[in-house]
Amino acid sequence: MDHALAKKYEQRKKLIEKKQKGHFLVRTPYREIARILGISESGVSVTLLRVLEKIQKKMHSIAVEP
Repeated sequence: MDHALAKKYEQRKKLIEKKQKGHFLVRTPYREIARILGISESGVSVTLLRVLEKIQKKMHSIAVEP
């Protein structure tokens, strides 16, 4: 059991390191997202930023829970 947990933590650590190096950056197709959501292209970046902040806040609260 401890081995499986240690393996998961190691995998998580590697993913965090990759994220910090920018491995998960992608170009966002703003025109398509704007069309789908029915908002302007300039509003897409603001909306995505708000969504990202909410996801990060939720992930942080999950990580802090015992």
